[in-house]
Amino acid sequence: MSNIIVIILVVPMISWVFEHENYIKSIIIYFSRFLKTSTRLYLGIMTITQLISCFLLIASIPVTYHFISDFLNSKYKEAWEYLKSTAILRAFGLITFWSISLPSFAYGVEVLHADLSLTLLNGFLLSFCGILISVFIFHFINNKDNIHLNNEITINLTNDLPSNSIVKKTINEFIVLLISLLGSIVIFYFLLPLSLLIILPLVAIIWTITFFLVKKDIRAFISKLSFFMKKEIPLKAKEVVVFFTAGFVVASLNHTDFDEAIVEVMYQFSEKVSWMNFLFIIPFTLAFLGFIGMPPVASMVLVVGVLQGITLPYPAHLVVLSLATGSLLSILNSPFTTPGLLLSSVNGLSSFKNTFKRNWLFTLIFFTFAQLYIQFLWMTF
Repeated sequence: MSNIIVIILVVPMISWVFEHENYIKSIIIYFSRFLKTSTRLYLGIMTITQLISCFLLIASIPVTYHFISDFLNSKYKEAWEYLKSTAILRAFGLITFWSISLPSFAYGVEVLHADLSLTLLNGFLLSFCGILISVFIFHFINNKDNIHLNNEITINLTNDLPSNSIVKKTINEFIVLLISLLGSIVIFYFLLPLSLLIILPLVAIIWTITFFLVKKDIRAFISKLSFFMKKEIPLKAKEVVVFFTAGFVVASLNHTDFDEAIVEVMYQFSEKVSWMNFLFIIPFTLAFLGFIGMPPVASMVLVVGVLQGITLPYPAHLVVLSLATGSLLSILNSPFTTPGLLLSSVNGLSSFKNTFKRNWLFTLIFFTFAQLYIQFLWMTF
């Protein structure tokens, strides 16, 4: 539990690197040449959000929304709001399947002793398929609105463009940063006899300091560190309390027969409904916790802590993928979780509309696909 709290406090340092240069603007400008239709724009926003989420984590939701809104003048139209909000929220939900810089993913992999390579490979594939499903739904269900949006995209995406050389330089730098961050975590994990929960904050600190040293702007680092210690850490007190509470709950349950009761219930379900096994039930536990207001990471900590004491017949990487599916259900459908509330704070719409109302169809289709994929892997394991 102490490790996950350290991650929550330290990993946000990664965002300091992203705030130092206009990476988001350069990415949007670079992709703009390909975004000639609303469907391509939708795909582009989802891709950009996933890339940014590796650095900014949950803060990528409001940051990406503001940049996209500033870039597109028609930001208050209903059709534009649907395009932006669903693309950003779904992309963030899908990154929980593969981004090793996310605390929830790292915690699940480490505590359940999942194979990192298999988890990353299958998680990235599920995330990629989820993006395609989302784009498919947007293209065919919103076909009438797409015609009007297409006429506005060309105009809005051709204003205030910096030189191509500056854009290319910034994009190349961003690619190097992305590869160095994720690559360092993976390489250290396989080479060093350390826990992933230790490697993640360690890499975050070293990687961030190295960036400012290379940029020869250590004053900016000291300034951000000072602000972080004085202003941001106190604001994380409530978040830390939630994790301590989850830890106490897990510790209490581990001293009872709760895990045995869970296994017994699962076996009874399996006997009555042959296709309903533990991998199918797990996502709904995280979704339930999301609907009562528990943040996705805290939900993951609680559920993983309980599962840690249960001997399951399933490969650990499939359990992690099932947990990631549950996080997606929580993020996209619960109006009480942080992602939905953050999006509502920037677009002014109700959290219910941003989450369940706009995402229930995608959630239903993707959950069905993800379960078929996970169950297939289990049967062929």
